[in-house]
Amino acid sequence: MAIKNLAEEARDVGFDPSKRIFVAGMSTLMSMSKSTWEKKDKVMAVMDLFVNKLDWESSVLMAFSLEKRLISWATVLEFLVLKGSHSVLSA
Repeated sequence: MAIKNLAEEARDVGFDPSKRIFVAGMSTLMSMSKSTWEKKDKVMAVMDLFVNKLDWESSVLMAFSLEKRLISWATVLEFLVLKGSHSVLSA
């Protein structure tokens, strides 16, 4: 992977180029396969939905299976929002 592409990808996933951690982020991206990174990205998206948008405690979420419960719930919520049930996330 070219350095320019790697830097763009690191920026796209949220690493700040002005911080030292940016280089560590690039290194992490370089060491993982694309499929592994996509799995981790899915976990981060699901956690963001439940913790930041629905205001659930992250410790509560750890009690549920990511594959069997949380991703399924997130998929249903996403479907409802796309169909116009915007009040689902504002509750």
